[in-house]
Amino acid sequence: LYGGTYNLFAHTLPQLGIKTRFVGPNDLDAIASRIDERTKAVYCESIGNPAGNVADLAGIAEVAHARGVPVIVVGRRDLADGEVAAPYDGVVVTRHTEIGAWVGVGAPVATLLNEGDLEIEVDVPYNRIAGLAPGTAVAIALADGSPYAAAVRAVGAEQNAITHTRQVRFTPEITGAEVANAAGESVSVDLPLGAPRQVVTVHKDAILKRQGLSLVYVVNGEGAAEIRPVELGEAVGPRFEVLGGVAVGEATVIRGNERLRPGQAVQVGDPEDFENQAAAEAAPNEEGEAS
Repeated sequence: LYGGTYNLFAHTLPQLGIKTRFVGPNDLDAIASRIDERTKAVYCESIGNPAGNVADLAGIAEVAHARGVPVIVVGRRDLADGEVAAPYDGVVVTRHTEIGAWVGVGAPVATLLNEGDLEIEVDVPYNRIAGLAPGTAVAIALADGSPYAAAVRAVGAEQNAITHTRQVRFTPEITGAEVANAAGESVSVDLPLGAPRQVVTVHKDAILKRQGLSLVYVVNGEGAAEIRPVELGEAVGPRFEVLGGVAVGEATVIRGNERLRPGQAVQVGDPEDFENQAAAEAAPNEEGEAS
């Protein structure tokens, strides 16, 4: 008998008032002599562990059934179902056992990698989760910089208490890559800042930092500069979200605002026009002097 089974019968069950009689696996006369009116079952292993002896199942069953006692056989079905089918096509990356080894029910046999259906796992800060839902499309870039698309497959329901992140799984759409993708490969993922919304923004060059405040010069209806404190939100490319202080449609000063004074007259125009004007003024004239 397997060592754990022997300990169960010889030591554990007696504490519960259950007595076990041990006999040789194929000693049919001994089995018959041990069966009495209190016998509930005859237990055997089809192939003994560790001896490897094969039990005479037909003989044991005949003796036990003739006396109205069932036979419990361990091992026959396990051996018949000894072939483990992989749940999907893949590559074996780790072997957890060897041919001929004894493994328990539920023990790992091998680790498979499905190289055809790779996923991208990203630990996303909790304050960025609002912009991600199953099906959300994002842009990704492989290690060589080649761009591709991906979509959110699932958003994790558990948050890491230390990093304050949640795991998000993306399904990439990668075709024609020069190098086959591999598990553990690094990719860059462009994530949305949050759920889509309408916001007021100003160019980063409009922001002045003075005495711990964020300030901007707004051009009022009289064409003069008016300085205002603003509350900033997220950075969006070269611009900042404005949570308060500037209304939709108001013009802000982005050139020369460091030297500007409240109430000073300003000229509103296209930044490109000012760049062209500055370039023309810096160009030398016919006498070789800058105008």
